[in-house]
Amino acid sequence: MGKRNTDNDQPLVVREIGDDGLDAFIDLPFRLYRNDRNWAPDLRGDTKKMLRGVDNELYRNGPHALFLATRGRRTVARVQCGVDRKMKDAKEAYEEDPSRDPEKELWSYFSLFECETPEDGVSVLAAAEAWCRARGATHMIGPWSPDDGESHRGVLVEGFDGPPAVLNSYNPPWYDAVVASCGFRKWEDLFALLATPESVPVERLEKVASYSEKRIGFHVDQADLKNREREVDDVYRILVGSYPKDWASALPSRQHVDDFVKQNMAILDPALIHIARRDGDGEPIAFVLGVPDMNDVLVHLRSGRLTPLNILRFLYYRKRVKGARGMMQFALPEYRQKGVMAACYARSLIAAIRAGYQRFDASTIGEKNTISWKSMESAGAHIYRRYRYYWKELAPHA
Repeated sequence: MGKRNTDNDQPLVVREIGDDGLDAFIDLPFRLYRNDRNWAPDLRGDTKKMLRGVDNELYRNGPHALFLATRGRRTVARVQCGVDRKMKDAKEAYEEDPSRDPEKELWSYFSLFECETPEDGVSVLAAAEAWCRARGATHMIGPWSPDDGESHRGVLVEGFDGPPAVLNSYNPPWYDAVVASCGFRKWEDLFALLATPESVPVERLEKVASYSEKRIGFHVDQADLKNREREVDDVYRILVGSYPKDWASALPSRQHVDDFVKQNMAILDPALIHIARRDGDGEPIAFVLGVPDMNDVLVHLRSGRLTPLNILRFLYYRKRVKGARGMMQFALPEYRQKGVMAACYARSLIAAIRAGYQRFDASTIGEKNTISWKSMESAGAHIYRRYRYYWKELAPHA
């Protein structure tokens, strides 16, 4: 008879960690999901850099903390949290409740939430909430992207039938109930839409894109990654001119955009990046940005470490990636609802299909962003996964 594991008999201990606890923090999902073939690991080295603040936009906006819950020697839950001085509620929320003053609110967030049991999850969320309250936070939202980017946004609440697209969240179905039990309410659902070669009407999309381009006077170019500086400049100009002022997250810096491109140059595919430019002066007016779905590779690297064997696996499966994720799309306000974004989606989907991709996941698109997700639906995609943001009022600001 084997020796009984006595960790379950130990009291639950929740503590804030520093660098000395990062390995345990990073290791937890590898244990929780080791038998789940739908889970795709992040690379441990990349996660550690991000948690230390390397190229982490979110850490520049306020203080942060990491919490671990343990029973004896076993880690059973984790969460990242922090205060974001740039974050606010949606503009409509303040218009609906004139008693609220955005200048007197201080928003906080939680991210990278994982737990072995509901009790363990409640414990770390309570610790994160207390930490943020102590720093004057009036509201909390999450799960937020741990670097204010496109990764690990929300709790997966619908669509557990396969691996997520690269950088998207994955969790058991019962996480939704755990977060809700802590007093959090739905803030917004984020949609993931799926298109396949069979669902995309290529000939019709070609006609729609050409008609829109001629009628309005623009053209859609595939990205030229050899001219990175120009492409980043144009993308950022579109971001500055189109970024919604009522979004909770702040406009990313140009450096943040350039960092993303530089860090991912080895995997970026120009067929998945398209920029619309005005005829005549070449002024950039819209873009869509997609990436190969590297989870087709990462599901085979179960340790999350780039060992010599895993590097060979990476190189082998990299050539067999069949999925793509469209992860960002913006258009200048004066070109919305005029067919520009539909033309960008059309060109991107057509290029992806011709490049051999079998799945195109457009995510994550807020449910209130009807222009974007309805444009994808008109191009042959359908909603197949939902991720949920939650929020909670902590205390009125003094």
